[in-house]
Amino acid sequence: MRKSTTATIIFILMMPFIVPSFFWNCQPDTFHVPPTNIIHNRKNGVYYWRTVFNLSDSERDFMKRQRVERMYLRMFDVTVGAYMPVPNASLSFATSVPHGIEVVPTVFITVEALRQAADSLMIDILAERIVRRVSAMCSWNGIDEWREIQLDCDWTKSTQIAFYKLCKEVKRRVGKRLVSSTIRLHQLTFDAPPVDYGVLMVYNTDRFNDIKTRNSILNPNTVRTYLKKKLYTKIPLDIALPIFQWDIVFRDGTFARISKSHGGDLTRGDTVRHEQVDIRDIVYTQKLLYQYLNLERKGYSTILYHLDSVNIKTYSYEDIKSVYNN
Repeated sequence: MRKSTTATIIFILMMPFIVPSFFWNCQPDTFHVPPTNIIHNRKNGVYYWRTVFNLSDSERDFMKRQRVERMYLRMFDVTVGAYMPVPNASLSFATSVPHGIEVVPTVFITVEALRQAADSLMIDILAERIVRRVSAMCSWNGIDEWREIQLDCDWTKSTQIAFYKLCKEVKRRVGKRLVSSTIRLHQLTFDAPPVDYGVLMVYNTDRFNDIKTRNSILNPNTVRTYLKKKLYTKIPLDIALPIFQWDIVFRDGTFARISKSHGGDLTRGDTVRHEQVDIRDIVYTQKLLYQYLNLERKGYSTILYHLDSVNIKTYSYEDIKSVYNN
């Protein structure tokens, strides 16, 4: 009896240490994304990702009805040049940007161009040229009050240092304007880039060149897999969600090309996988982001990728409204 009583007393004394440890080990890793509404106003947004700015009547109507007030406008790409990266596929303006729309000039930088600049120690020059070109293009096209520049690059571990240095150099040159960057799902496990906030690009989640893929644009299960990893990027995030569609063409079972014209010219042996995202998958993905990133419901902006007459007529007014207001 005395041994049993002693053992019971020891067990009771240990309980304050055992129980908290047990519950601590059962707690999932927490991850909190600071809200972006502390940096800029919460607004419905779209990406415009074409080489000619020319809004159709349906696109203008879409922006008005859905109260889209922020547009991420792709100004040009940065690609590999003979000696250093060069601008490519610059945007031309057939019409002006509608009054009252906040424009965020966006520059897409290829990984190859980033690597070229890093290898030749020309990051400083590249940052200067990006800022000057964006400023000139905005001035030429009546975009006088731009408050931000966004850098879009699918950087990897080997190009991370170069991209982060480019962000710092661009930031140094734009003064009080914001600098943002896109963030891919796989980049969430890296330390945050030195920018004011990021836009989490929640699309192109699966391999488009795999014939076994069901839908490469958005797979909520793949999104969950990324979000369950240990995450480090703790800068404010806005969210970009896909409304685009395309056809993936395979020839004799091997990836041939991406087509935006319902397969284009096909030959014998070609198969086409049409991809567009069901609104239910978009809404469900939003719920996953709330769950794993602890997003404040009204603390971030939603951006749709991308504005196009074909894309927007796929969804009803209520579908898009539910995504923006979610």
